[in-house]
Amino acid sequence: PKPPEAAAALLQDLQDCVLFSHLERPELEVMIEAMAYQEFPQGTQIVVQGHADDSGFFFIDKGVCSVQTDGREVHRLEEGSHFGEVDLLHDQPQPATVVVTSPSAGCWTLQRQTYRKIMTSTFMYKRKLYMDFLANVSFFRDMAPQERLQLADALQPAQYSAGELLIPYGTDGQWFHIILEGVVRVVGRSGDGDPLNICEFGR
Repeated sequence: PKPPEAAAALLQDLQDCVLFSHLERPELEVMIEAMAYQEFPQGTQIVVQGHADDSGFFFIDKGVCSVQTDGREVHRLEEGSHFGEVDLLHDQPQPATVVVTSPSAGCWTLQRQTYRKIMTSTFMYKRKLYMDFLANVSFFRDMAPQERLQLADALQPAQYSAGELLIPYGTDGQWFHIILEGVVRVVGRSGDGDPLNICEFGR
């Protein structure tokens, strides 16, 4: 297990990274647990411009790195920074060299193959979860399996805090919601216009 402070920093960084922002916390925690720690001495070229390899994603836990293109520094990366997210998706030449400029640098790393295995497992788990639910909803039962599969793959996770409105009263609903966890209260209006609890549902 990661030290609590390291896990918290990684969680915040992944949540702020576009590539991981659509994942829910349990999935992010799996990613974090799969990350390995590496120490690099000063002068190490962590990735090299023009090279195509399985470098993966790097989160700088300590130290400073220089991002260089054609031998010129274009950016500096310090503690809390990350790089390499595109490498998780594509096998392509590195656009820049990243070299350690501090006495040393410590990085949490996630390899492309590991990322893809986790994402595939997560996708298949969610697909089955959503398919099982849709199969038990009466107005989806007459859909062909392929149609339900397409619908399941189109679903996106969303989290709401207690008291947050999913559909404000008097507005047109824009989204179809499946409650996977928690309870939702449906509130209408009485003849006098006062809030009126209609029902609750959830899991």
